[in-house]
This record gives sequence, structure tokens and C-alpha cells, in this order.
Amino acid sequence: MLLAEAEMPDDIYGITGMTQQHIFFYCQRPGEFIKADYNFKCMNRISFDISNNMRATNQFRTAFHSGNLYTIAMNVPAVIVYSLTSGNILTYNLQKTFNESVLISPNTVIQRAYAKINDGIQLVPAKVSLRFGGIEWNNKLIREDDEGSFSTHGMFSYDQHNGTVVFSEYYSNHFICLDTNLNLLGRYHTIDTFSTSQVRSVRTKGGGFTLSNPPRVINLKSTAGNGVLYIHSSLRADNENTTEYNDNLILDTYDLKNGVYRGSYYIPKPAGEKVRDINVTNDKMTILLENTAYLYALPV
Repeated sequence: MLLAEAEMPDDIYGITGMTQQHIFFYCQRPGEFIKADYNFKCMNRISFDISNNMRATNQFRTAFHSGNLYTIAMNVPAVIVYSLTSGNILTYNLQKTFNESVLISPNTVIQRAYAKINDGIQLVPAKVSLRFGGIEWNNKLIREDDEGSFSTHGMFSYDQHNGTVVFSEYYSNHFICLDTNLNLLGRYHTIDTFSTSQVRSVRTKGGGFTLSNPPRVINLKSTAGNGVLYIHSSLRADNENTTEYNDNLILDTYDLKNGVYRGSYYIPKPAGEKVRDINVTNDKMTILLENTAYLYALPV
């Protein structure tokens, strides 16, 4: 059920998180957030200067936890924490650069960090302690498939309801479920038919990998909550006509316990407007398009 919708400022880039009363959005500039109520009637901009901690402005993730806004800077690498109550800024400098990350507790992030594996550099799932700086690796999760580390390019999401970390691959229909210690809970696939990545990679002189051809992204966005994975796919299903596909945001849902497909949501949207982000927290879903944000109540 649709609860609210509103046009959003042009510089909003994604959804940071939700509380029982508010939704936090992040902007294109690191350290810039917008706090909105559930009716989108009251929107306040939150800004803090982290320019000394950032060498670039487009390689970061954000998170909200326990009254703090997190900016996870992949290119530094560092995690910058801003307290909404005190205004204090705390910076955790990290040992390894990474290209994807999700916060699972106030002091812990899960990353795809760069590591030396078999005389080459690959992206490996890692659990990082912000407070103590420790790193736990799990390189057994890499699927080679003759594609190097690109077989595991994708996005993290975290379901706080059952403590499940989900990694959805960009270029195939695979997703994996992990516990918070990076133990594998299951490998599953979506209803899309691309079971293998449509990109190939070639080894570079430095021992890493690079793309050999332009990739086709299969899974565009994903989020997890209440034991369910929500995936926005780039592929039109055989039973969907072009108008239905263009005029709706289609979210396929999967049970995180067994990977079983549960059905799809068809959410009306302006034709041609792309999805920037999706967030599920408790019984609410926030959807951010290029110009508009929507808040929905999920069925219990």
C-alpha cells in the first residue's frame, strides 16, 4: 500500500536507511544527507565536512545505525561516522581497498576487498572490525568459471531480521547467503535465465583482471529484509509485455532460507524513469527513482 510520494532534490543519489519515524537519503557529495519524515513533508539537509578524508567523490556507500550516519569510502579506504546527537566525526582508516561494502553492526562491515590470491589480485569477501582493525577472509566463496574475480561482481545487502548477508551478482542470476561470519548458508539463483555471467575477463600484467567486453547487468538493485530478498532485474519476463515492463518497477522476491521464488511486486512508475535505490526496513519499503521517492507499507 502506498503511504506517501514526493519529488526529491536533484542531488539525492540513494537511500541510507530508516528509523521508526524517518528516512535518510544520501546525496552525490560525501557528507551530505537528507532526513525526511514518512510523509515527505519535512525534509532537512544534514551536511558535514569530510573533504580531508576523501580523495574522490563518487566511490562510497552509506549506512545508518544507532543514531550515526556512516560514509564508507572505498577509494580512501576509510569509514567516516557522524553522530546525529553530538555532531562528532570519527574516522576509521582501513587496511585494504575495496569496491563493495555493507554495514552489519556499529563496528563491523562486510566488504569485497582486494587481496593477493594465487599470485594475482582478486576481490575477496572480508569481515572488517572498525574498532580493532581485524580482517577475516573467505576466498572459498569465489567462483572461478574461467572469469577470475568478475564472477563475483555484485552488491551486498543485509537482513537484520535474521542476520543474513546477501550478495547478488550483477552479471548472472546467482545470489549467495552468508551468516555474519562469512559462512556460506546457500547458493541460489533468480528466475532469470542467465545462469552464467555474460562477460569474460582477461588477466592484466599486475595479476588482476579486467573486462574483455562491455558487461550486461542482470540484477540492477537488491535489498533484503524480514527474511526476503528483493531484486530489480534488467530483464523482461516472457509473460510481461513491453508496456507493463516500462510502466512498472518489478521486484522479484526470494525466501532467504531456501532461495525459493515467492512472487513479484508490480509497482507503478513513470515510464522510462530509472530506479536509483530500494530499501526495506521492518514493514516499510522506500523506493527512489530519478525524480521521485515512494514509501510503501509491506504486507505483514
